[in-house]
Amino acid sequence: MDMFEEEKYFGLGKESIFIVKQENVPAFMDNNATLAIKEGTNLIHCKPHGHGDIHNLLYESGVV
Repeated sequence: MDMFEEEKYFGLGKESIFIVKQENVPAFMDNNATLAIKEGTNLIHCKPHGHGDIHNLLYESGVV
């Protein structure tokens, strides 16, 4: 939010900006579904789901 305020909402106006949080899911390294591990750790790398979940998230948040 600080960035948007500092950049004056990139000329769009505060009422035009909607912030929604997309949940993350475990990431795979390859087509064999090998889990991606964060380098130097035992932690699984996660990323946004990316399979259309954003559309449901926008609907549930009331943006659309």
